[in-house]
Amino acid sequence: MFGRRDGVSHNDAASGLLSSEEIWNELGCGALVAPYFGIIDSATRAIVDGVAETRLVQTRPRRGYANAAAVRDRVVSGNILKLAQPEHWHPAIHRLVARLTIELRSEVRSCAYLSPYGSSGFPAHHDDSHVMLVQLEGQMAWTVGRATACTHITLQPGDILYIPQQRKHRGVPGTQGSLHLAITIQPPTVRDVAELALTRFLRSPQAAEVYGNHQLMSVEEKIEWLRTTLCSYLSAQDPSQLAKAASQTRQQKGQADAGA
Repeated sequence: MFGRRDGVSHNDAASGLLSSEEIWNELGCGALVAPYFGIIDSATRAIVDGVAETRLVQTRPRRGYANAAAVRDRVVSGNILKLAQPEHWHPAIHRLVARLTIELRSEVRSCAYLSPYGSSGFPAHHDDSHVMLVQLEGQMAWTVGRATACTHITLQPGDILYIPQQRKHRGVPGTQGSLHLAITIQPPTVRDVAELALTRFLRSPQAAEVYGNHQLMSVEEKIEWLRTTLCSYLSAQDPSQLAKAASQTRQQKGQADAGA
C-alpha cells in the first residue's frame, strides 16, 4: 500500500502519543519558542503575531516565546494551533520518529495540530512527502483524492490515515474539535541519488585523471568524456549500496535539522 494508495489503520496506543493537556502545560511553562509553535492563518502559514512575547534570558531580551494566554484565546476563537517538530521535546514522539526514520530509510518529521470546532480546518492541498495522520483527540473528517475519485474518512482517536505523496486531501474538525499528529516521510528522491552519485564520481580516480589536462580539451571533448566516463562509472555501481547511502544522507539531514 505504501506509495500507492491511501488507507486507514488503528492502534489504541497511538492516541496516547500526545494530549491537549500536555500541549497547554508545555505552553504554560514557557519553554516553546517560535518557530516551534504558531497560529494558522488564512494562508495556512504558522504565524506568531499577537501570541509571542519577548523575555529576558540571561539578562538579554529574546523574542518569540509563546504567550500561553494569548494562544489559548486564539484557539478558543476558532484558530488552529500548530506545533512544529514536537519530536524535539516530546519523548514518545521522538522515539516514534527515530524508529520510522530507521525502518523507512527516510527523513521523518512531525507536526501537531490542535483544531477547535468551527475552525476552517485544512483546505485541499497535497504534500511532496508521504503523510501519516494520527488522530489523538476528537475527530477530523478528511476527504482524500479528487472530486471524481475521492474517499471520505472521519478519524477517531487511535486511527491512522496514510496519504501518498502528491495525493490531494482536506480536513475539517468534528464537533469535539481535533488534535492530530501529521508525520511526513521523505524517502531519497531522484535528485538525492543523482547528487550523491555525481559527488562520488567527481571524487573518483576516473575524474582525477582529467583534472590535469581538461584545459587542453574542447567543450565537445569534455562532454564526450563526461558522457562515456560517467556512464561507465555508474554502470559499475552497486544499486543497493547507492540506495543505502542516499537513505543515510536523508536520515542525517533530518537529524542535523533536529539539532539546529
